[in-house]
Amino acid sequence: MLLALLTAVGASILNNATTHSDFFGVRPLGSPAAYIKTTPVGNYPEGFAEESYNGYEGEISGSGHSLTVRGNVRTYWVKDVEKHDWSQIRYKALDLRGKSLRFTADVSRVGCACNAALYLVGMPSGGHGGSSGYCDIQGVGDRECLEIDLLEGNRKAIQTTLHTQTGKKADGTCNQYGCAVNWGKSSQEHYGTASMIDSGRPYEVDAAFDQDGHMTVRLGQDGTWHSCAPQRLNVID
Repeated sequence: MLLALLTAVGASILNNATTHSDFFGVRPLGSPAAYIKTTPVGNYPEGFAEESYNGYEGEISGSGHSLTVRGNVRTYWVKDVEKHDWSQIRYKALDLRGKSLRFTADVSRVGCACNAALYLVGMPSGGHGGSSGYCDIQGVGDRECLEIDLLEGNRKAIQTTLHTQTGKKADGTCNQYGCAVNWGKSSQEHYGTASMIDSGRPYEVDAAFDQDGHMTVRLGQDGTWHSCAPQRLNVID
């Protein structure tokens, strides 16, 4: 199973949800190790739990089907927002085979040197004592977890990246650096302010997974959809 996370200057994971971001909306914490803040979105028992990042507190809020993330924070999709201790937290596990995950992102205020990311990781489904138990393909301690970056970037450029193998060499495999499809790098006509996908306005992201383990990501705006990749990315291999 994969778990859904938002990090840095965030995106959203609920249908028809919009996010806004401001990298500088952070405050230092006195005791960051124990910090956790949960936020409901809509009338659901599920919601999001914020973890401090490098000793700073961000600002997250939910309104209707919208999640707003400000600051350099990591935010988890959790099963129960009434839990306020990492030892009680249970993350939302997703089996996406034969399904798609669609959300609306607003990165209009995310500038250069900032990364708004929505990604999935294969980490344990609960926190560990006084911490979130986070891991990704980069490795945390002695643990490495598979990672799929559905969307990472800003208003200038975005990419979708698979990290399905461990290791730290840039050898062309989907390890630490990943196998990426970077639309923003290929042509400014495709993505950016006033481009085919106008990053100055909200747009939709649709990540579809088939039963064979292939993933296809599309971006949509004003009722028109565009594929980010000329071919499907293989999540399994």
